[in-house]
Amino acid sequence: MPLLHLLRFVPIPAVQGMFNANDYITKGAGRAVELAHSRTGESNLLAKVIEDCEKEGEGHIDDVGVRIEAINIIITSTDTTGATLTYLTQAVLQRPELQTALKVEAASLGVDYTENDLIIFASVECCHRRDSKFVWRSTGYPRVIPQGGAKLGGHYAPPGTTVSTPAYTFHCDPEIRTDPLTTTSSEALSPSAKTAFHPFGTGARSCVGLHLPRVELRYAVAFFFRELKGVKLTESTTPESMEFENFFLIAPKAHRFEIISNTAQT
Repeated sequence: MPLLHLLRFVPIPAVQGMFNANDYITKGAGRAVELAHSRTGESNLLAKVIEDCEKEGEGHIDDVGVRIEAINIIITSTDTTGATLTYLTQAVLQRPELQTALKVEAASLGVDYTENDLIIFASVECCHRRDSKFVWRSTGYPRVIPQGGAKLGGHYAPPGTTVSTPAYTFHCDPEIRTDPLTTTSSEALSPSAKTAFHPFGTGARSCVGLHLPRVELRYAVAFFFRELKGVKLTESTTPESMEFENFFLIAPKAHRFEIISNTAQT
């Protein structure tokens, strides 16, 4: 195996692609930093990091440090966003009325639509909130109780116990949503639902890069239902095959999600 790294030099794109993933991610991070630099005066994810980068003395962050921070955000959002989009697509394809609403809204977008254009569409936002609250890939935030144990809300947890803050529990509270598994647009966007909505964590434990996957989700939903025609679930995609394998991260029990369009199977 020590010679395995030499395969990256084989002049076959598919082979090189497997071994050059780090290079692709680094280039993408560099592009993100360049865009952030060019948008001076705007509030963006890397603005504070870049501001510190331009300072001198103690606490100075060089350009490599900024790129590493961008890489971290890109990597950590990849699997979680992909899993969420998988279950989002399943949820929409099970509800023809919602699929139709999404297609109509997506078709009304201009050629160069932006994030601001997507936010105003209720169906896109409803899908984003409905799906994220159930299947955001990191469904809990495990921590281990330290020596001495801990008491919270009248309950004692002994030392060494693994605990977590389950967003799923809040999102499925029947006092907030009458039927959590089939949440309507009005319920998903209600003030109480927004307060309980925290698939990215909340408070000091919230995800620092939460805005990136939100943007990615909106764009993906709009693009998917704008470009693909006649999409439906295959017979192999059933509620049973899509049940969660739920540890720290989740995945479909069947380890696949199959859909079919008018022209090809995916």
